[in-house]
Amino acid sequence: RDVDFQDPFYNASASDYVNQSDWLSPNKRFSLFANGDYLFNDENDTRFYYEALYAQRASDVFNNGAQFFQGIIPADHPLNICGTDPINGNNCYATTGLDAFFGDERLDIQPIISVRGDRENSEVDVSQFRLAAGLNGNIGLLDGFGEGNWTYELSATHSASDGKNTISGISQARIDQSLNNAVRNADGSITCGTDCVVVDLLSPTLYQLGAGDFATQAERDFLFIDRIIETEVKQTVFGGFITGDLFNLPWNDQTVPLVVGAEWRKDEIITDANDVAADGLLAGFFSDQGADGSRIIREVFFETEFPLLRGQEYAEELTVTAAGRITEESFYSAEQIWSLKGIYRPNEWLTIRGTRGTSYRAPNLRERFLNGTSGFGTVFDPCVVPEAARVGNI
Repeated sequence: RDVDFQDPFYNASASDYVNQSDWLSPNKRFSLFANGDYLFNDENDTRFYYEALYAQRASDVFNNGAQFFQGIIPADHPLNICGTDPINGNNCYATTGLDAFFGDERLDIQPIISVRGDRENSEVDVSQFRLAAGLNGNIGLLDGFGEGNWTYELSATHSASDGKNTISGISQARIDQSLNNAVRNADGSITCGTDCVVVDLLSPTLYQLGAGDFATQAERDFLFIDRIIETEVKQTVFGGFITGDLFNLPWNDQTVPLVVGAEWRKDEIITDANDVAADGLLAGFFSDQGADGSRIIREVFFETEFPLLRGQEYAEELTVTAAGRITEESFYSAEQIWSLKGIYRPNEWLTIRGTRGTSYRAPNLRERFLNGTSGFGTVFDPCVVPEAARVGNI
């Protein structure tokens, strides 16, 4: 072969620059946690408890490897080496002998490059807090119901998290502005209009091992923009349950317990996306307008267990567990779900389990309240053979 594809000049993954990428995301964490309780020392053993948590996480990830091929240099661009410019333009077909077929045709060209800093660095900052408090204790009023041992718990929880993601890259609009409006003036200078910087995608500085850079700081300052999206998620939960011993099975005196409870939950999502993120202005990156909205979920549930056999020949254990839940979500009809589980243990070294039931999943906050997003509408693979050049499906 004529080319050593292990040479870093041809194989970007073999270059020192690419190998500086983070294989594991670096994280900086900080957290504070506190909890406590207070016993009232009353006849129901009432106990108040609380928990508090605050945490921060910062993760700056470097992941090299993004290719840039969203810049097409028109044939009339002054810096196009295969274009019509009297100084820089050439008949590129002549260098390969194809001018016999195409004559002196001048071409648009499409560089495929990697630019240092283009979609390589992702900064993620997340902060979160959680507060929880509750009461639990015995229920003296139910001592005469069933087999007793009735207890309760009431709780309230509020949590919120705020995350911010920043990615820098090349503006698609600005690279198009520069490439499509560049002209050679009468004095030989090259300009592209007001508030525009001439970008040279053929500068040797861009064709370096691993990735290159623009020839001037002015080009970089003109092209690079930040994609910033910040999302806040909040959740408030009120819940409670009572549990106790319902009755004893007559044939083995094993206790059948019962737990009954209810929960109310509010979930909320708020997104603040800058125009670069919302409108997909970053070259080679999708648009994301985030999600905004809230919902309320109401649930009631129960669970019980039947220890049918214990310590019998060929039946060290036979237990059946039953559970049910009714879930009502703000935007959907109430749903009933259930679960039956069985455990059969004929001896000490063999256990057989079986489960049958249903489940329920409503769309998560982003799925339900997504404002809008897109795929990579402006990205295509320049190495794909055009349909016009194909024969059949070949």
